[in-house]
Amino acid sequence: MKTKLSLLCAALLLLAFAAEGHAATALPLDPYPYYRPLGQPPGQTYGIAGLYRIDPTQTPNPFQGATLVGANPNVNNAFTGGIGVYSPDTGDFGIGLYNTGAATKSTGLYIQFDQLVSSNGLTVSLGNFGLDSLTAGFDAGHVAPLISIHGDGGLILGTFDAQAILASNAMSLLTSGNPIDPSYNSIFQVDTWKLNLDALVGPLAQVKSFALAADTRNGAGLNMTTRSDPYYLIAVNSCECAPIPEPGSTLLSLTCGLGVMIIRRRRL
Repeated sequence: MKTKLSLLCAALLLLAFAAEGHAATALPLDPYPYYRPLGQPPGQTYGIAGLYRIDPTQTPNPFQGATLVGANPNVNNAFTGGIGVYSPDTGDFGIGLYNTGAATKSTGLYIQFDQLVSSNGLTVSLGNFGLDSLTAGFDAGHVAPLISIHGDGGLILGTFDAQAILASNAMSLLTSGNPIDPSYNSIFQVDTWKLNLDALVGPLAQVKSFALAADTRNGAGLNMTTRSDPYYLIAVNSCECAPIPEPGSTLLSLTCGLGVMIIRRRRL
């Protein structure tokens, strides 16, 4: 009876979400107040929190001294379908560089899955880099990505700057920002890219979370402008294999198919 009641409650919750359309649900404070898409199988549910005052030059973890702003992303602020971040330093902004005092800092987003997932096929869609080719590196007038990938217990699996991302051929073009290009998309209207996490940490890693920021170089040795045109998160694309249950979990491993999950939400 208890199981049936739990299933009924879950069904009612999902129906409420579907009826609202653009609503978001806050997760418990464990450890931060995330927002997440609902109705996904285990391993496809994730939360997003905003970060600011990230120091891209700090190694091995540029995010160590960052400030968390909780579940405060913005959607469609300057890029249709794009998820950015609000911070007291920048207001509504994307993931980019800005000046605070004499230092150049970055805003960012932290994405955490509800359980460990395999890196095999795990990708993230990003947009607004202002280019259609990475042959010469990222555009120094826009922004270059920086990503830190974490395993169980916050273990850093690796931090990858723009140079490492280029060297790993980890990014591929999805749509062009040029209206006359065949890959132009009338919804996004800018360049969008797929970043392959398995190209960075290998296909056998167990991933719990990752953080995105902006690099201070374009990957080809050029310094980025102090306040860059930011890029935006579009979606987290689930792994094509079964999620990995966390230690002690009674959840069954469910096969998850690739599929773009564009989050649409409003602030509560």
